[in-house]
Amino acid sequence: PLLGVAKSTIVDYARAHNLEWREDVTNDDDRYLRNRIRKKLHHAAPEDKQRLYNLYQQQLTVVQSVDAEIAHIMSGFSDRAYSRYFFVMIDDRSATELLHAVICHHGVAGATRPQLRRALVAIKTYRAGARHVISGGVQLVFTSTTFIVEHP
Repeated sequence: PLLGVAKSTIVDYARAHNLEWREDVTNDDDRYLRNRIRKKLHHAAPEDKQRLYNLYQQQLTVVQSVDAEIAHIMSGFSDRAYSRYFFVMIDDRSATELLHAVICHHGVAGATRPQLRRALVAIKTYRAGARHVISGGVQLVFTSTTFIVEHP
């Protein structure tokens, strides 16, 4: 949230409000990609920095649009049962993103992309009565036309 704020502005604010400044000891370590990028950006021309910031803002807008579309699609499902047919008929990328949203909707976060792709294969191929474990006790339970998410 502070990408558009210069470090000097943040430091000045901290001083003005008697806040103790703490520098992360890893901030100068080039083993971390974020630090290598930060160093390159420090030497970039102002117009390049602005262009990168504009791309970041565009990305946020796209993410918000995708989230709104996912929420719209999710509103078409019951709170428990999800159509297997729907997931079979949409492209795999969209199905994986939507499956991620379904699992998060049930309060379960952290499924990896490979786990979600395997779960999508299960949605498409498992027989009724079967179960597919995603991770950490989270599993999909199948009927012939739907699946539900179960978690501990």
